Amino acid sequence: MSVRKTKQRNDSLDPSLFLYRLSVVTEDGETHTIVVLAEDDETAFSAAEKEWERNFLVPPKVAEWALEEKRRVKSGSGYVVSGIEPENSSDV
Repeated sequence: MSVRKTKQRNDSLDPSLFLYRLSVVTEDGETHTIVVLAEDDETAFSAAEKEWERNFLVPPKVAEWALEEKRRVKSGSGYVVSGIEPENSSDV
């Protein structure tokens, strides 16, 4: 008789990762969305700040940061980010 071992997942040993959707409101009133993968809220905000700084030559001054949504990561996790228009869009 053969014994077949199945691989068991032990969630207590695996670090939990979350997908964070944050919004940034600039002093000019523009709203931007940043999505990051992190283990906790503090790490998510730190990573989002770094992404914000990398995205601009001179980052606009931030009036407000907000955590919009937090989801545990699993296959197929994601967000729909609405309201984004290309900078060079024209009315056709």
